[in-house]
Parts: sequence; structure tokens; C-alpha cells
Amino acid sequence: MPKILVLTFVSAFIFNVCSPKIESTPVQSAGRNLDFVGTLDFVDETSSVISTIDIAVADDDMTRSQGLMDVRELKSDGGMLFIFEAETRQSFWMANTPLPLDLIFVDMDKKIVHIHQNATPFSQSGIDSVNPAMYVVEVNAGYAVNHDLKPGQTISFNY
Repeated sequence: MPKILVLTFVSAFIFNVCSPKIESTPVQSAGRNLDFVGTLDFVDETSSVISTIDIAVADDDMTRSQGLMDVRELKSDGGMLFIFEAETRQSFWMANTPLPLDLIFVDMDKKIVHIHQNATPFSQSGIDSVNPAMYVVEVNAGYAVNHDLKPGQTISFNY
């Protein structure tokens, strides 16, 4: 009996040593793609268009809660427009969001009331609108500075 036990262990050892090694590779999802369904203009105080982006729209509970989670790439002239039923203080977070973003909070008159720049990816910290907002525009971090966006300017959109 001891010979059979030794033979079993030796066979298992040889099988393990001689078997081809398969290295595990972490699986990375390709991320989620956005459907750009409209455009949004940022407009200065003289009614001149500063810049235009293509927008995906989040206008119901499901799309608002998902936001840009799991989106790994956002084109430089793209963003997401969140539309709420009422103007109130809004709070966002970056859970499961791998991109640094600028969040632009806009009131019911479509006037920019606050800009939070360079939100940290995957952060659990809340990002507050500071003032009541009915719309929020998320764009790549740096967009607000690069296009000289400021509170008091407005947006217009169609989709």
C-alpha cells in the first residue's frame, strides 16, 4: 500500500510539473459605449456660441443613476446631459467612473451656476451643485478651463 501511495504522489507531481502553464490574465471589459443623440452649445453673455458638444442624455432614474459609469473613453467633443424633473441641489459621485470629469451644474433657466473641475475617477465623495440645478453636463476633465466656461454663461441643447 505505501508503494501505491508514493507512486500516486510521484505521478501527480510529474503531471503537475510537465503540464503546460496557462497564465491567468485579468479580464477587462471594453467599457460601455454612449449613444450621442443630440448637441449642446455653451453660450457666452453676448449670445455667442463658445463650443458645441455631442450629448448622450440621462433623463430618467435609470440613465441618471448609471451616468458615465463604466465608460472608459469620452470623445473630446462629447458629454452627457443629465435632466432632472425639478431644480434642486444635486449631488453626484464618481463610483465606477474611470474618467476624470468636469461637472457643470445648470439652473432651470439654463444658466451655469457651478463648475466642479477634474472630479477624481472612482471617488466615493459627493460632488455638490452648491446652488439649485436642473441640469448637469459631464465632460472630460479640463474642458471647462480649455473653453473658458464660467458661471453666468448658458447652455442650449436639442435631442
